[in-house]
Amino acid sequence: MLPNLTGLTLEAHKAAPTANYDIEYPNGLVMFYEEPKGEEPKGEERLVRSRNPEGLVILYEGPKGEERKVKVELPNGDLLFYEGPKGEERKVKVELKNGQLHFYDGPNGEEHLVQVKEPTGEVVFYEGPRDEESKVKVELPNGQHYFYDGPIGEEHLVKLREQTGEVVFYEGPRHKEFKVKIALPGGHFVFLGGPRGEEHVARIELSNGEVMYYDGRRGEEHLVRTRSRNGDLLFYEGPKGEERIVRHESSVSESVFRRARGEKRVR
Repeated sequence: MLPNLTGLTLEAHKAAPTANYDIEYPNGLVMFYEEPKGEEPKGEERLVRSRNPEGLVILYEGPKGEERKVKVELPNGDLLFYEGPKGEERKVKVELKNGQLHFYDGPNGEEHLVQVKEPTGEVVFYEGPRDEESKVKVELPNGQHYFYDGPIGEEHLVKLREQTGEVVFYEGPRHKEFKVKIALPGGHFVFLGGPRGEEHVARIELSNGEVMYYDGRRGEEHLVRTRSRNGDLLFYEGPKGEERIVRHESSVSESVFRRARGEKRVR
């Protein structure tokens, strides 16, 4: 519906190279029009900009009758960008005055947040419909990638990929996540036990098939058993760094022996 035309003023800018003019309505809304340039037919003035009393500015593009909204300038300095034909414009990006960039996807009225870029270089990715977007990934400038799962407001960390290629896996609810496994470059895996902040090494699986088992709290883990790829077992005793073999169970036959004191352990 057109604004109330009562009391409106029409101002032509005769000094301009084209017949530009604006219309100001009693409610303070101002509509700016521009006629075609060059050899294009006259009388085809199109809406190029509007400004409301609060200072909100909307920019338009397209020929007369097909003007589509492409940009909104908010009084606080934030900018909103749109794409799509007239009446179906959808928000695709928001530039905040603090330098933060928000990117959106989806049709008009259903735009949902998919990505946020921070001025620091941090990038946050989102999934889900409008107003239900949940954080699924965070990329830091140093190369670290954090992965999340869970609905909006309950996203919990499930994986961290280091720039070295190391991958750390987590379990537990938001703000209570604890480490359960570390995948190392080369195909090795470290399995952890214990609550958040007290995770300790429980088992190491090497890419060659060997498995090493540990016991003890964090920082004091000591080797207690190894299993070779052919099934042989070695049992150890002693504190961290001083473990010694006390028993050997072969996959073929079992033998028990003790090693001389001070001899280095065998892995």
